[in-house]
Amino acid sequence: MTRDEALSYMRRSELSFEAAGMGRFAIEAKADGAFLGACGLMPGRRGLPLGAFIDIGWRLTRAAWGQGYASEAARAVARDGFERLGFPEITAITMAINARSRAVMTRAGFVHDPARDFDWPESPPDDPGRPCVAYVRRREDSE
Repeated sequence: MTRDEALSYMRRSELSFEAAGMGRFAIEAKADGAFLGACGLMPGRRGLPLGAFIDIGWRLTRAAWGQGYASEAARAVARDGFERLGFPEITAITMAINARSRAVMTRAGFVHDPARDFDWPESPPDDPGRPCVAYVRRREDSE
């Protein structure tokens, strides 16, 4: 992300916390407090063919990839969504070609729901990132 994109991402999260009591939390290394990224819940993006949904998302610095931070954060955030916020279901979406995020989704207890897969609306037809997949985790599956 560029600096402006990162600031916009942070501002959207702040607004989501104010309006809905949820947003992206910072992820820090326990050892030294280094910023590793963010993970949290937000209302799902409007205009996608999923209807209203609660979206879980994460972004980590490249140096933090492959160390389990995203999976640990996603499990904790989902638990918060079920226990504190009372959501019956949380959805994770990514590009079909994003194998790393799909693996995190699976490790965090989300299950692929092919009936909810869709093409990203703004992507051109030949964009390899256009096909998106949806993974779902339900509260009853977490109990």
